[in-house]
Amino acid sequence: MSVTPVRRSCTGRIPVILILVLCLAFTVDAAVVTRGITVAPTTTAPVLQRVAVTTTVTTAPTVTCQAPCECLGRTAAVAKWGDGGFTQCAELPCAHSLAVTGAPVDNYCFQPKVTPTLTILSRVSILPVSTTAVPVLQQVSCPAGQAICASTGCTNTSTDPKNCGSCGHACSFGQECSAGSCRQPVAVAQKPAAGTCFLGMTNCSGTCTNTLTDPLNCGGCGEQCSPGEPCTGGSCGAECPQGTSQCRQGECVDLKTDSFNCGDCGISCGVRETCSQGKCYSLCSVSPSTFTSFSWADWRGNNWLTSVKNQGACGSCWAESVTGVTEGTYNLEKGSQNNLDLSEQAFVSGCNGDFGSCTGGDHTAVLASMKSSGIPDDAVLPYQSGNCAHTDANGHTVCNAGIGPHCSTPNTCDMGALAPDRLWKIQSYQRETSDYPWTASDEFTTIKRAILCKGPLDVCSGHWWHCVTLVGWQGSEYSANSGWIIKNSWGGAGYQVIPYGDPWSSDKNDLGDLVLDAWSVKGVYHAP
Repeated sequence: MSVTPVRRSCTGRIPVILILVLCLAFTVDAAVVTRGITVAPTTTAPVLQRVAVTTTVTTAPTVTCQAPCECLGRTAAVAKWGDGGFTQCAELPCAHSLAVTGAPVDNYCFQPKVTPTLTILSRVSILPVSTTAVPVLQQVSCPAGQAICASTGCTNTSTDPKNCGSCGHACSFGQECSAGSCRQPVAVAQKPAAGTCFLGMTNCSGTCTNTLTDPLNCGGCGEQCSPGEPCTGGSCGAECPQGTSQCRQGECVDLKTDSFNCGDCGISCGVRETCSQGKCYSLCSVSPSTFTSFSWADWRGNNWLTSVKNQGACGSCWAESVTGVTEGTYNLEKGSQNNLDLSEQAFVSGCNGDFGSCTGGDHTAVLASMKSSGIPDDAVLPYQSGNCAHTDANGHTVCNAGIGPHCSTPNTCDMGALAPDRLWKIQSYQRETSDYPWTASDEFTTIKRAILCKGPLDVCSGHWWHCVTLVGWQGSEYSANSGWIIKNSWGGAGYQVIPYGDPWSSDKNDLGDLVLDAWSVKGVYHAP
């Protein structure tokens, strides 16, 4: 099925139930730093006083001058190369002379002085550096705690994985640099952001908790039961109610439905499974109607997505949504939080082709590029385009003055210069919905089943001119405070609920075009 590419400007209106911010509300400052070496002027030595012409005589001991050294009197050397323009080759004289006055004068081996060639060790810049010649070079100087490395310029060797501990000492793939030593990264599951706990859970100090059954937060955060005393219905009791069993820390659980204690205490289902009748079932086999609410940002108490990005004053949502889906899918495929952080800047700068810029782009072209060419991680090419565009009086995204023909910072990109061992690809991508679904019910079933079975989805809306990562849903169709749960790229908490339907449509059965342009990815892998 052919799909017509649509560029998304990422600056349209988007109704949200939780948090509303402007797409281009954030800016960053950029600067150009040029470094070199200062050449100090040569100090002129006092001119030697001339003496009378001498006559050479043979007197031992002497040395023989080797080219380019010549046997000359000092006065003759000054006359030949200028004052300060020569150096002495040996300590012993090469010949003895007598002045016309009869006084002895020694000749020595002299050679012309060679001026060394200066080499600029590094040039570091945030914005493209002008090719205009600089008449006076600046002294190389790095901030305290940084060293000058030939490949990267001023570098913090305490944290840079390419120069860990010393310049040129690179960590192995997958390692991080901490205090100047390479180590395996500490994989810590992200805590859900405030307001993102669903399925009857409560956010207690960043952890989603069931206050009806948790003895450490029984009835409310911090309300602890006595040791060994279970929590039932939000109250501390001596025994678990009928149909439940006491497992970890005195928590009363239903062994028929608890995914951490499915069928028996301590038997945990997989990340992409759920517990029903004491058995673990794949989410692909479960009807979406089983869940009134569902979110990969809070599934079984963990956030399976990665950190929230901030696109700033740049219409790069078309790249942010794809990287967000890829990073989250990688966590689900591995069954753990891996903190993968991909480089949106590689797409915004056009490393694999011109799919868009800070004035909008085509997310389907990015998906195709992820499969064929891949993308480096953010450490190789971090995001720098957060202050490139603005919205004009007509609501259109316009590039800021002085940016260049391609609205991004940097304006160009050479993928060959990026570290080849930091490249990531996907095996496949798939459109999950049709342009013309048969009924509204089919739309809901298809999109929700795709979220359960495939993971987060890359979605874009022509109504809002914005792309986001679709991670779940809240509430039933058309009910109050219900809608799709999205991971946005506007910073802050990052998770919002938007209405199921199109708020500008008079047809209340219109679910909006968000569900008509939804894509999943599969098989995220490292491609050195």
